[in-house]
Amino acid sequence: MFSFANILTSFNLFFGCLAVLSVCQNQAEKAMLFLGLGLLCDFLDGFVARWMKQESELGIQLDSLADVVSFGVLPGFMLYILLMNSIEHTSIPIEMSYFAFIITVMASFRLARFNIEADGKVKDFQGLPV
Repeated sequence: MFSFANILTSFNLFFGCLAVLSVCQNQAEKAMLFLGLGLLCDFLDGFVARWMKQESELGIQLDSLADVVSFGVLPGFMLYILLMNSIEHTSIPIEMSYFAFIITVMASFRLARFNIEADGKVKDFQGLPV
């Protein structure tokens, strides 16, 4: 259950959470650093799992969860903050910035669809990345 690949995936999730926190604290440089670290962990976890023969259903699900945070919640939140700052000085209702989270919703659908279609049997990447 616990494998080096799953630890890498967990770090992707961890760095995604830290990136969201950094955005909340208005520290864009830190957010980008954590995003990059999460991306690196996401890139490596699949290779490590296949190389060490540690592929598992848990790993597939954990990877998608981590990807939703790092590449769904984080970009949605970043766009939300950007829109909030831009809309403040216009007559556009601030609620329009909520549409930034469509990125998060679509990322979730893409990853969930991949999980049920792949069923753990597909070894190569398919479709578009989140």
